[in-house]
Amino acid sequence: MARRVNNGTAVDWLVAKASFGLLGALRVLPLDLSVRGIIKIARWLGPKLKRHRLVVYNLRQAFPEKTAPEIEALALKTWEQLGRMLSEYIFFHKLYDFDPAHPHQGRVTLRDE
Repeated sequence: MARRVNNGTAVDWLVAKASFGLLGALRVLPLDLSVRGIIKIARWLGPKLKRHRLVVYNLRQAFPEKTAPEIEALALKTWEQLGRMLSEYIFFHKLYDFDPAHPHQGRVTLRDE
């Protein structure tokens, strides 16, 4: 008799595999294109998740003076920022290109003050 798999576990596994596949595909693209892609995916996918309701609820609690469209815009910015953080985590080895011999070149620079 075949072993029965818990649907939640199977769905979680499929989502994880699809996510790793997508992130692997994005890693082979040029850095800036990949980062923009991850941000767009986060802005598209975030509002479709159940978690979006919690984001909107929390923003309403934090900013009761904001209108519904303002709250929704902030929620989208939240998903965008999460996408940016994810891309920074994935591409940290490429993003952090600081060279002490050339402190004013690259993505990470020192500013004289």
